[in-house]
Amino acid sequence: MTIHNPYKNVDWDSYKPHRTELHCHTNVSDGEVNFSEMIEAYYAAGYDCLAITDHGIVNRSWTKPVFRRVVRFFIFGKNPFRKPTGLTEERFREISEGVGRDGRGMLRVPFGTEHSPGGRRMAHVCSWFSDVRSAAVGRADYEKAVRRADEAGSLCVIAHPTSSMKNGKKPYDGLYEGKRAAYVHRLQCLFEKYPSLLGVEIKDVRDRKLWDILLRHFAPTGRSVFAVGTSDTHDVKDIEGGLGWVEAVLPENTVEDLRECLEDGAFFAASRCASFISTPEFHAAHPNLHPEQREEFQKYARIFDKYPALYDKYCMGWMPIDAPKPMVDRITAENGMISIQAQNCEAILWISDGKIVASGESIALASCEGLGAYVRAELWGPGGNLYTQPFLLQYEN
Repeated sequence: MTIHNPYKNVDWDSYKPHRTELHCHTNVSDGEVNFSEMIEAYYAAGYDCLAITDHGIVNRSWTKPVFRRVVRFFIFGKNPFRKPTGLTEERFREISEGVGRDGRGMLRVPFGTEHSPGGRRMAHVCSWFSDVRSAAVGRADYEKAVRRADEAGSLCVIAHPTSSMKNGKKPYDGLYEGKRAAYVHRLQCLFEKYPSLLGVEIKDVRDRKLWDILLRHFAPTGRSVFAVGTSDTHDVKDIEGGLGWVEAVLPENTVEDLRECLEDGAFFAASRCASFISTPEFHAAHPNLHPEQREEFQKYARIFDKYPALYDKYCMGWMPIDAPKPMVDRITAENGMISIQAQNCEAILWISDGKIVASGESIALASCEGLGAYVRAELWGPGGNLYTQPFLLQYEN
């Protein structure tokens, strides 16, 4: 068996994690915070890389933000007549050089935008790195947005892919059946046609289920689908809460290194939404996981299994803001074994074909039952979850 390790080029002794936000809004579109204030808030929060992805507007500068009142009206932006202000050239230089942060600067991810066809309830497309024409409103044509990004040499991701599916009347097991099966097929077609489409944003259990469906389809072909954690920030409180983010493992904090990291999958998706579908087997295997919520969880387990939207709201929703988040120190994948050294981690789950196939710091693939063409790890900690990118598995005859 051959293990395709997305972290194979990482030098764990010298590379460092860089906390990254790839989906962020300001008052250039429908954000509630002034353009420069949002950048300052991320800098104060300790982020290393920031992409501003306002709807329908490509970010080309942190000192001269674009202002299009028509975009603000169409997407119901706050205070549509308030003109956004950028950083001064001096302040931009200070942020880039890490003034006040011991020289740890914050990188501007270039040309961020959110292509937003079809309105608020549909999945959108975020892209970065190359200047690409973007639309704020229009028909729900995902392919047009992805094609434009691909042709321009950008990297892109399907944003909030299940935002229109948070529906307590739909049983979890049938979430992607019926009409929604067509939606999944449409996404599969996009991944087949456009290599610049990295993956999907993930936050909760529905996003992870979709991710596994896509991986089950593509992993046997050798095509990976990555998970990207984001906050979809519209207000400063979204930063303080840390709803989601990316931990990019980089040699240096440069545009070139960040892009290469995203292309290789040498990053982790993080989320404070620690929801999962409860099973007696899971609780038996992990008796020490979040014990303070166990009694309440078991009380509602059957309801949550059938109606996951209720589960997200009432059980193991957002983990504490100030609790320590899981971090990976090293990953090795050799001789049929994948191992993870981590901190702030209470449990590591190994997932293949959407099912838990093992737990613990290591997985021995040869003796593991239920393996498909990939395996990925979820690191559970008191402050949230960290997700590895998938390890694709190639079997010999």
